[in-house]
Amino acid sequence: MARVAGAVLLVLLVCIGLVIFVARQQPLPPRLAMLHLTDCALPCWIGITPGVTPVEQVKARIESVYGDSKVYHISEDSPNSLDIRRLENREMSPEMIVQWIPTQQTDAYWQTISINADLDAGDAVDLLGTPSGTAVMAYQGGLVTGLFYKDTVVAVLRSRTDLPFPVTVGLHDKIIAIAFTVSDFTEYAVERWRGFDVPYNFDT
Repeated sequence: MARVAGAVLLVLLVCIGLVIFVARQQPLPPRLAMLHLTDCALPCWIGITPGVTPVEQVKARIESVYGDSKVYHISEDSPNSLDIRRLENREMSPEMIVQWIPTQQTDAYWQTISINADLDAGDAVDLLGTPSGTAVMAYQGGLVTGLFYKDTVVAVLRSRTDLPFPVTVGLHDKIIAIAFTVSDFTEYAVERWRGFDVPYNFDT
């Protein structure tokens, strides 16, 4: 009986492994593939690393990745900002607004992707892995929840309108921005990540 149970368990483990392997081989849907979040290790994005990549190379790098005129339309919003649309959605708001802030050493210190595309917190964790922590932070005149990775923070739009504490992050909460930086985020009261739909009170 023990041998039968062991054999059944082994078969189940193999099946689970195959399912995971096959799932990882599936191409990302276009809404996620266009973000290129897994091209290089954080805080690098599409070959642009904050604190390393010279500012004059940032725009050229973005244009080289999104320069296929049959798929994307790129427009310059300001000297340090580009709007990116898929051609099929050209009449809509840009799906990505990429902004970068230079340092005195003329490298890119802070790079933010504002996202209007269909991206939620579950997608971010699937693509980037488990965050190390979370915190409430100000963003564009409101409060958002930040998912913190090494030198990277993912801004989650808070669906709640009441007082900010306790904070929960839902699997389907919308991502509105991702910031890649050389900052260590010491100004935020970051609490260790314990999962989705878990209340975070923070040290306030």
